[in-house]
Amino acid sequence: MSDEAEQSPNTRTVSWVPLVIGLTLAIVLPTLFWIPSVAGNLLPQNIVSRNVVSQLVDWAFAITLIVLVVLGERKPISSMGFKPLTFQTLYEALGLVGFFFIGMIAWRFFISPWFPGISLPAGQAATGELPEHFFLWFAPFALITASFAEEIIYRGYAMERLLTHFKNPLIALVLPHTAFALYHLKDGFENAVMLFFVGWLFTWYYYKTRNLTLLITAHFMIDFLAIVGRIAGIH
Repeated sequence: MSDEAEQSPNTRTVSWVPLVIGLTLAIVLPTLFWIPSVAGNLLPQNIVSRNVVSQLVDWAFAITLIVLVVLGERKPISSMGFKPLTFQTLYEALGLVGFFFIGMIAWRFFISPWFPGISLPAGQAATGELPEHFFLWFAPFALITASFAEEIIYRGYAMERLLTHFKNPLIALVLPHTAFALYHLKDGFENAVMLFFVGWLFTWYYYKTRNLTLLITAHFMIDFLAIVGRIAGIH
């Protein structure tokens, strides 16, 4: 039996064409799109429409990558790090959340004073006002988008494919992580810098576990707690 026949669908390498396309969709295009001055001018002017479309853009990248994996690479989505959700996964996700918040506390009280709270220009300003019910239906939408789409793009595809195709793991760690931080420039310069430092915890954990389900779960928990904190008036 040939070596290729002995390889499982999860370990078999893909051709360079879909790989280059996928890495462009996962690292280059999202980063360029979410440069504040670019996104601010490409997204709708109406503030409600802008928020909704911004979530749809992330899903467009994530879904396109999944389609590329299944149809272009002819590999299962498990090759993106999806694994069954188990109690062990939940326990590890809770631990990851705890360490993340420790990092956030360290950032806020020991590191952030050295960084001014600068927000980069967001391009053309949005118009209109948010309706009172906006946060109630938009928050769950944004919560699911952040935990699923972002992890699929930057870790499930970009990190996983770079880890598979390059012997030096440093490339797979640095490139997607840097793109992930730049993606968050839309939330302000300080937030992007914070995620560049604290977010290494997620990047390293994926490198050690190759379990995207775990990271999605932890990401969901963190953003959920942030939403609860916002509702409760905790900043």
